[in-house]
Amino acid sequence: MSEPTPESLDPSVTQSPSEAKATQPGNQIRVFGKGGLVSHQQEDKVQSFDFGASSFLTQRELRRLRELLDGFVDDLTARLSLFLRIEMELGIDQVEACSVKEALSRMNQTTHLSLLRMTPLRGHTVVETPLEISLAMVDRLLGGGAKHSAAVTRLNEVEVSLMDDVVNIIGSEWASLWKEFITLQSSIVSHETNPQYLNAFSLEAPALDLAIKARLGETEAILRMVIPRLTLEPLLANLHDIKLDSQLTEPAPGTIGPDWDERFDTIKAPVQAWCKGPRLTLREIASLKLGQILPFHANAFTDATLRVAGKDAFKGSVGKIQNQWALKVEQKID
Repeated sequence: MSEPTPESLDPSVTQSPSEAKATQPGNQIRVFGKGGLVSHQQEDKVQSFDFGASSFLTQRELRRLRELLDGFVDDLTARLSLFLRIEMELGIDQVEACSVKEALSRMNQTTHLSLLRMTPLRGHTVVETPLEISLAMVDRLLGGGAKHSAAVTRLNEVEVSLMDDVVNIIGSEWASLWKEFITLQSSIVSHETNPQYLNAFSLEAPALDLAIKARLGETEAILRMVIPRLTLEPLLANLHDIKLDSQLTEPAPGTIGPDWDERFDTIKAPVQAWCKGPRLTLREIASLKLGQILPFHANAFTDATLRVAGKDAFKGSVGKIQNQWALKVEQKID
């Protein structure tokens, strides 16, 4: 596509002001076309376009990535709900390829930003958890009802430390998307309160902007992940090899399953899901009372076992989907 170029950038053309005025009407601009052909076009018919930010993701890759991110958000919803011990609603608001500068401009000027490093990938990922949702999470982690104060303009050290646990869950869920192809280690590098202070990458660099609608109690906000092309591009090579949920229900061509005996259709087998709980001494067990709450580590629910007829059959994770508890089957036990 042709782009308008100022005359001053072409040293081979020399025109006096009167000649330029005679050859170029006021509503025309000079355009360099294919093969260096110079012509004059109407200004309203020439559009400038920057291919740098949007061209690193094709529309097909963007659609496939969007479907993959739907599963990422579903898993993240379950993890955060278990961690906070309260139902949290998450949903994708926007997935867009743009420049880092554009993505940062959509953030609040006073917010909570965490800079993540995904070793061994280069670059950094920005995670924004706005103050209102951050304070609601902190209040819940401290035993409250997920309320927040509008008067607070920044998190203190204790609140930042508590929010690091939330951001680490986000980083670990992102790493688990690619675990079949690469082992990523997510770690928090630094924090900021204003996107203008971020200087870990070029503002003109292309990036993926993932906006997630979040609701915790009465608090609503947009969580945002900004992943630079430098960090994302090595992962995109494996994008087409990842089996999405919609593909798992379709049998692979040429595969034949085992013969099924229809006599087994109505036979019911007891199924139980269990996960490891806390370790207690015999004295603590003897002193248990009705209504007493035992703390479970969040990782316990990601390593659950499904028993069929008293035998361990599948590995998976326990979570909550649409107000119902569920177990996601992830691995068959031979």
